[in-house]
Amino acid sequence: MDNSTSDIDVTAGAVQQANMPGKNSGALVGWVMDRVARWRNARDSSFRADWEQFYYIWRGKYNKALKQKQSERSRLIAPATQMAVDQTVAEMVEAIFGRGNWFDVTTDVLDKPDQKAVAVLIRDRLLDDMKNYGVKSSIIETLTNGAVYGTGIAKRVVDEREYEEISQDPYGQPQSVPTTKTCVKWESIPPHNFVIDTAATNIEEALGVAHETIVPIHVISERQKSGEYFDGPIGAASGYTSDVVGIDNDSLDFDPADGAYFTEYHGKVPRSLLDAMENLGSDFEDLEIPEEAKDVDTDEMVEAIICIANGSTLLKANENPILGHDRGFVAYQHHKCPNRFWGIGVAEKAYNPQVALDAELRARIDALGLLTYPVMGADATRLPRNLNLQVTPGKVFMTNGRPSEVLEPIKFGNLDPATFQQSGDFERMVEGATGAYGPATPTSINSRNETSSGMSMLAGSAIKRAKLTMHNVDVDFLGPMVKKSLYAYMQFDSQRYPFKVDFVVNATMSIMAREFEQMQLTNLLAIIPPEAAPYQLVLKAIVENMSGPSRDKIVAALDAQMQPDPKKQQMQEMLQQLQMQQLLGEVKKLGAEVQKIAAETQLALAKAQEVGTTSQLADEELNIKAADTVVRDKAANAALLSAHASMHKAKNPPKPANSSKKPK
Repeated sequence: MDNSTSDIDVTAGAVQQANMPGKNSGALVGWVMDRVARWRNARDSSFRADWEQFYYIWRGKYNKALKQKQSERSRLIAPATQMAVDQTVAEMVEAIFGRGNWFDVTTDVLDKPDQKAVAVLIRDRLLDDMKNYGVKSSIIETLTNGAVYGTGIAKRVVDEREYEEISQDPYGQPQSVPTTKTCVKWESIPPHNFVIDTAATNIEEALGVAHETIVPIHVISERQKSGEYFDGPIGAASGYTSDVVGIDNDSLDFDPADGAYFTEYHGKVPRSLLDAMENLGSDFEDLEIPEEAKDVDTDEMVEAIICIANGSTLLKANENPILGHDRGFVAYQHHKCPNRFWGIGVAEKAYNPQVALDAELRARIDALGLLTYPVMGADATRLPRNLNLQVTPGKVFMTNGRPSEVLEPIKFGNLDPATFQQSGDFERMVEGATGAYGPATPTSINSRNETSSGMSMLAGSAIKRAKLTMHNVDVDFLGPMVKKSLYAYMQFDSQRYPFKVDFVVNATMSIMAREFEQMQLTNLLAIIPPEAAPYQLVLKAIVENMSGPSRDKIVAALDAQMQPDPKKQQMQEMLQQLQMQQLLGEVKKLGAEVQKIAAETQLALAKAQEVGTTSQLADEELNIKAADTVVRDKAANAALLSAHASMHKAKNPPKPANSSKKPK
């Protein structure tokens, strides 16, 4: 357990309040603890019992709350929910951390050459700091809490870490130089140690939130001596362990006498109460709240951070020093429950089939006990007194009469083989409820595992549900975590983080999603010819989905292979130029041939025109000759007619004009 407190370890107010004494009671402590207690009671009344059952089922630890009926003797808990939780968390971790940097600079910043180099440097520093301060393990723990309880919560811890930096003196000899460095860590918080305003659905809109935990007494004492905390008696947490020890109350992993019940409140408090604490003098024991501060319901509210030990001793009270009064908590729902802060986890989804599966298996185990170990019936009147009827190898029973008449084994029958098949169906229900499909169900019970198409459909369905959960993780958890870490570093270590950079989380595909995509890419690669351009691209995509140690080298080799060889490229360019020259020569040759064909065509047209003209002249000559013949014929005919007329007149002279009578 990380014993650091969040956001308040590196503040300017710590120096100002170093000499302020503590107080065993006060108006501010009462105002805060009254709300924390009410919020805790409301949370426990709704979720505590369910969270206990989810925890015991996930851990595989039997508890009387898991007993289904009075006659049940077996304490078996089937590992179906355990497998579902482990598989879901493993898929989420692989999706976040499985492919290089899990967050990167946004593309709009990468497109700006003047900001790209500094933005990439800030990204690399933030990745290194998160790696050095155990942020990855905190994320995994938060994801586990989210899968079990339905809500994952993490707290930002800003601290100053002192370490020895190795350097060289002016003479070149190594030397150790004490150095102080700001570190931003994240602590995973189980939901039973976190309280929130019951009317709020997220951390930002709540009146306040609080982290309740157990802190070693010596840690608080050291911080009181350093001036970070107010002075005051602490005492043990014996009376508060039931509120903060967690789910497994039967086996505490610490002695309550060694720790103190610690409440860290982030939220709004009345300004008058906070100002009264900040303006205290040395006479703190006789603190009296001013008259104007008594009506806190109408007072102005201010964002503050309050630390209280054992519900009564005030350790720190100051205004939130983070820029923008940013609350140092992030939370996400594994599966969103509308209009609720607390979400739905894998254990809750699997609860009903898990209970039925446990009842089935316990009944089978109890029946096996009755069938395996003999049950005897005996004639009590013919048995010796105080006879031990426990059956052991080689034991002799002394009876008054024939043993077959005095003792008789009682047989209850045989187990129904259908019960084992029903347990397989319940496992299938757990897988269907959680989306964490695996090879748990035998193929003889469910034939879906026998065909590739059935497994493909199951994988597709599981991937869709995993993407829905990863969307909640990216938007509500990882993105705000990176942003809040950067803001804290910008405020307390501005030299290493000079300006704000927008980051995007690179949560990609889980192992199941990768295998599903690998299968599709492999099928696609089989139908693409090796000499085709897309072949290398598909092959590169297959290698990029690998998680082996040589993936980067193979990708680099493929990239180098896809890059053109300069010599080959030069020869190819020369070949292209030669081909271009040949094409130009052929074009010129074709142009000359076209011109020749055009000239020949014009000559043929001229000859055709000449032939046409000659034939036309011949036709005209013939027409002229024909016209002359016609004229001559007409003249000859006219001459013949004239001669004929003359001969007729000569043969028939004309009569005199006065002889009108005919001769008798």
